[in-house]
Formats: sequence, structure tokens, C-alpha cells
Amino acid sequence: MKHIPYLTIALTNACNFDCNYCPSFEGGHGEGFNTANKRTDIKLIKEVITIAARLGIDKIRYTGGEPLLVPGLNELMYHSTSLGLHTAVSTNGSMLHKYWGIFEELRQDGNPIDLRISLDTLEERLSAQTWRVPVAVVQKTMENISEAADRRLLNRVGMVVCHENQSEVESIISYCSALRIDLKLLDLYNTDATKEAEWRNQFYPLHLVVKRLEPIIESRRQLEYTTSFGIPVEEITLITGIKVRVKDSTKGTRYQNSICTLCHSFPCQEGLYTPLLSTDSRLIPCRLVREEGKLRLTGENIVEQLTAVIELYKTSYLSTLFWDPLEVAA
Repeated sequence: MKHIPYLTIALTNACNFDCNYCPSFEGGHGEGFNTANKRTDIKLIKEVITIAARLGIDKIRYTGGEPLLVPGLNELMYHSTSLGLHTAVSTNGSMLHKYWGIFEELRQDGNPIDLRISLDTLEERLSAQTWRVPVAVVQKTMENISEAADRRLLNRVGMVVCHENQSEVESIISYCSALRIDLKLLDLYNTDATKEAEWRNQFYPLHLVVKRLEPIIESRRQLEYTTSFGIPVEEITLITGIKVRVKDSTKGTRYQNSICTLCHSFPCQEGLYTPLLSTDSRLIPCRLVREEGKLRLTGENIVEQLTAVIELYKTSYLSTLFWDPLEVAA
């Protein structure tokens, strides 16, 4: 049986960071690339979440841009958790200190909620190379990550591995081990908004990282949940006690004949992974789909459009089609 995918909601394309690998475009940054950055429609989003839960979706992830910039995030988190939905927030962590109260309150009520924080390099390199933000903001971000770990609100951080930072994986592992949090490694994702030459220069194969970790690996297992959509993820337990999830796009991904094989980017790195509700109220089956594949949501068609997208995921298949044979061979 195929799993129903979770729903990602981009609350804004605005961000207070300027990460060098993040898709940038007119109007902002982030997962909702090439969509207009409009004012967040809280009422519509709540309606979409309610219907999504009714249709069997059991997880919501709020992202951006930087979702903590959106005043309505609190209201949306209360709404999704009240429906019993696993609620995740992907953030750069710089403003978490303003949100401790709501996260603690939601957790005390027994709601399934977790933070996803990006951490691609350690403090001495953050300002200049990866996040390009003031040193004071970097320091506050690191303090927030540490406090989130102390409060046991943070299960793991995510690191996008590229040539620029691949030598720091072991340092990040040591940092996570000290905080008793896990780590997720992702390779660099190429999109229409990414310069091809820059991506080729920066892409670093994750199998080379895993090979370096072999002396400290205690056990390995495939996460069954991730074999039903997107890239199969391996979970590696290290002798330090932390778990490292590896999302290696060269291991294959899921496609669907009616949407993927006709796509200009087929085969791509990620395939069908999670549908996205964009800031301009469009339901996007995958990030690389062109304009004709982006479904405009109104109060009248939410059930129809969500049902159609869920069916795409149910009929998807896993394939190891090489999206870039030269890089895979490397």
C-alpha cells in the first residue's frame, strides 16, 4: 500500500538569510520558487488543512522562505495540531527565541510537533560563506539551536552537503553528538532557479561521505516510510549514539507517468516527494512542474484538487533513472 504524502505549506518566500544553495528568484527564496510572494491567506490555508486531514493526510510541514516571519504561524500550528496532524516547521532558527512559549504549550498538550533547522556549517563560517548574515544573528541562531536541543524540542538538524562544506560533516556530527540531536544529510538539489554550472561545481556525492563514516557506523537500515514517495532514505546509527539520515538522490526517486514523463526535467533528482501549497494559493504536485501543472485553489475546488494530487502519489513508482549519469558515475 502506498503512503499518502504529507503536505508542505510555504507561508512566505521572504527570508532573512541568503543561503548560497537556496533557489532565489524574483520575489524571494525557498521551496516555493517561481511563485508570487503574496500575503499569507490564513483562512484558506486552514480550510486546506482541514480538508487534507479529512482526505487522509496526517502530516503538515510549514516552510518558506522563513516561516517564523509570518505572524499567522501560531494560529496555523494550533489549527493543524488540533486536528491531530503531525506538525513540522522548517526554519533557519534565527527567531526561535520568540516562539518558545507556543512550542512548549503545544508539546504540553501532547501535540505531535517538531522543528527542522538547517545547519550547513558551524559558526565561524556561517556569516561569510553560507548564510551571509550579520555575526550577531549567527550567534543568536546558534544559541537558539542549543536551547531548542536543551528543551528537547529539536530532534535533528539538516545539512545540505556540497563541495564547499563536505569537509565539515564530521564536525557537524560532533556538534550534534554533544547536543544529543540527530542529523539529516541531503545532497544539492538542482532546479530551474539554480545556475547549472554552479550546481555542477558544488554537487558532492553523499556516498563518499558515508564511506568516510564507516569506521564509526554501528548499524544501518532503510526507512520504509520514505520508499513510498521521493528518495529512499537510509538511517545510520553511529557509535556516538546519534542517527544520521542520508537522503542520497542518486539512489532513485518516485515518478508518475501522467505528470513526470512529460516533464521538461524528467528524470530529475527528487521526483514526487511532497505536494506544496504556495504563497499564491496554488497546489503544486512537485517543485519542477511548469505553470500548467500548478493548480489554483479556491474555496470551491480544494477537495477536487487535493484528491487529484494525492492520486498522483498513490500511482507513483520508484525508479533509479539517472538524472545526471556523469555525476552519478563520479
